[in-house]
Amino acid sequence: MFLLEGKSVSINFGGVKALSNVDFHVNQGEVLGLIGPNGAGKTTLLNAISGLCPRSAGSLHFKGMDISRLRPHQIARLGIARTFQVVKPFERLTVLENVALGAMFSSRSVVSKAEILHRAEEASKSVGIHEKALLYPRQLTLSERQRLELARAMTMKPDLLLLDEVMAGLNHSEIDKTIALIRYINAALGVTIIVVEHVMKAIMNVCHRVVVLQFGKKIADGSPQEVVDTPEVIQAYLGQKFAEKHLGRTSERTTGQ
Repeated sequence: MFLLEGKSVSINFGGVKALSNVDFHVNQGEVLGLIGPNGAGKTTLLNAISGLCPRSAGSLHFKGMDISRLRPHQIARLGIARTFQVVKPFERLTVLENVALGAMFSSRSVVSKAEILHRAEEASKSVGIHEKALLYPRQLTLSERQRLELARAMTMKPDLLLLDEVMAGLNHSEIDKTIALIRYINAALGVTIIVVEHVMKAIMNVCHRVVVLQFGKKIADGSPQEVVDTPEVIQAYLGQKFAEKHLGRTSERTTGQ
């Protein structure tokens, strides 16, 4: 049985088909990459999984349970946590207080304020921002704010973690650190992860499998190497320059003769 399975997932916004009959699954313990051009439906799929975006058709099952009609807080308490591409912490709360908020939606019961703070401290340490605990979000760098978002999700003790472009806007060094962090969360903490990302270096280095969306439809599903070697994916998303640089391909540009 898959940890998460979606069958014919479709979402319409008026006359626009954001997702069209998307079948996918996530195995226990894997890191699944979700890539595609802007507007392909990647974040919409995360929104569907987390209950933020009602489906027009299809079904979603988590640990064998139909979660298709559950509300976001109910899905969160089953063990699915997520981050958002645009980080919006509570600016009047400290970093530690922001992180602690996630524990309120945990699938594991929280019995006291002391336990909530302990989880927040634990999560802050796991992502490397514990030294910033008493600062306010405005005092953090972009990378640190991304880690705050990730720590808040980790206080929920998730079985499945949805990451929405946690490397957007980061420099090369920060990307390398985030790649290492994702590996740690997956391998050491045993968390299954779906990661939406445009940074192909990250996709190639952390993902066990990759699903590619284009115009709301799935066009590829396989290992990172299999996916980047797929002509449809190169044409739709990666481009010929990526193929030449990473796959050693010869350019097939036409000469116009």
